[in-house]
Amino acid sequence: MKTLDDAEKATPAELRKMTPPQVDELFAAVYEADYSLYLARMRAWNVLHKEVGDKKNAWGEWQLTTDEVLEKAAENPGAQEIVGRLNFVSVQADALTLGVKAKLDAEYRRRGCWGRAYLVTD
Repeated sequence: MKTLDDAEKATPAELRKMTPPQVDELFAAVYEADYSLYLARMRAWNVLHKEVGDKKNAWGEWQLTTDEVLEKAAENPGAQEIVGRLNFVSVQADALTLGVKAKLDAEYRRRGCWGRAYLVTD
């Protein structure tokens, strides 16, 4: 099984030599990392909503918008660490998208795309 490190180290020349399933193994590692970052971002948002005193409505949705939460967080010293964590995870996700994911997408498009099937192992 390929890792995110494998995907980051793969050069465009190496990608050109790989079969589509081999490139997709790298994509799978990137998608797994991206999903982990997504979950971390959602956890941070939930903690931040709670920190500023937001409550969920009857449908399980937060009552405040993200802008309102950030506005309240600016006035709450305890929320600054959470905002920092949220920003850090967002930067990591952006770097993943603009870096290794973009490199793999470029190879996928260069080849005119290919059919995909994903093996779900968990």
